[in-house]
Amino acid sequence: MRASIARVFEVSQFHFALPSLFICTGIAMVMIGVFACCCTTNEKPTLLFTLSIFFFVVFVMVFSASITGYVYRDNLKESLHNSLNQTLLEYGTGGILDMDWDRVQQNLECCGVDSFKDWIYTEWANENRTFPNSCCRDGKVCDNVDNDQIYPNGCYQEILDLLHNNLNGIAIGMLLVAFFQIIGMSLSCCLALNINKALYEEMLE
Repeated sequence: MRASIARVFEVSQFHFALPSLFICTGIAMVMIGVFACCCTTNEKPTLLFTLSIFFFVVFVMVFSASITGYVYRDNLKESLHNSLNQTLLEYGTGGILDMDWDRVQQNLECCGVDSFKDWIYTEWANENRTFPNSCCRDGKVCDNVDNDQIYPNGCYQEILDLLHNNLNGIAIGMLLVAFFQIIGMSLSCCLALNINKALYEEMLE
């Protein structure tokens, strides 16, 4: 479901871009964690200052992403709508795109983009003379005769409602990530300064 929601970007590249983004982010966080351990055990001020720079870069990236998402929220909504319409027309290839749409329609109890009528204009519906099973209220095979068995609401508005209802949680999560980066940067600088101070006092002695 998350894959289809995030299809505001290039649809054909999304299935590779989003997982790659999460993997790269995870690898980067692991590398920073290992680097932080090495900096602490070696007690080298230069490495600690470098670590603080890494924390600052992550903070800037999170902050910039948050501001960009807020400023361009209307553009993202339009892109989401256009992308959903495009992927709806591509339904029926038997790939991950079909599974994404089925998950969204089943979990959000919706059908089509703006309404179930969007399926009428797709090549898949014209060939099969039916709606996808994921559009059915009872999970059985749907047809285009009795519309009462189909979820009436479109998935576009349901996705927007889902994002809006979880907006506070997303904002809190972003703030926590940014907060921990600031804490890590501050602690790294403090530790580096204390080490420099200790080395300076040893030289005076």
